[in-house]
Amino acid sequence: AVDAMTKLDADQVLELSQSFRFGPQIAELAQTLIQEAKSIPGFIIRGNPAVASRASLYGRHEIHREVRSATLLARTNLGLFTTALDLHKKGIALRFDKDMTSVLGQILDVMYVARNAPEQVRNAFVRSFPSLKDIDKYAEETQDFALAQTCKIVTQYERELPKVAFDLMKLCNDSRPQEREYVTLTTVHGAKGKEYPLCYY
Repeated sequence: AVDAMTKLDADQVLELSQSFRFGPQIAELAQTLIQEAKSIPGFIIRGNPAVASRASLYGRHEIHREVRSATLLARTNLGLFTTALDLHKKGIALRFDKDMTSVLGQILDVMYVARNAPEQVRNAFVRSFPSLKDIDKYAEETQDFALAQTCKIVTQYERELPKVAFDLMKLCNDSRPQEREYVTLTTVHGAKGKEYPLCYY
């Protein structure tokens, strides 16, 4: 991540005291404390004691009952898609805590380019590429991480697409009441400022 604000010329710099972003001094201190504390057996970071919550690491093999009412955090949209596909295959109820329609739409568009079906591509920019290889090359040259992730999804899940993308898109547009137990999926970025009672990463 780049702090774009530091690249701007300004006559005066004002700190936001209520911002969820800490300054570099606090970040460096926290990093130092965490690195030192990692050598302590049983070390754990705890949040606000007034808010009951737990955070744990999640592996795809551990879909037990407790996870079925938890929130799973993914670092990227690729991770989010992979986790959603895994849960969907196992028949576990899930919902997205962020609107994934545009992400899934881009996956479909890139897939149609890969399958040489440009007439089905909705996004004009994606349609301008003659092949998946060209999209991937562009993403690498411009460091477009999101587009590169989309290319990986299309390559990795070629057999499951487009059906799985349409299935997940239905979940995004489903306004019916959710089942009592379901897994909530979101990215770490999408979870900023939110609180969940049980969280896996």
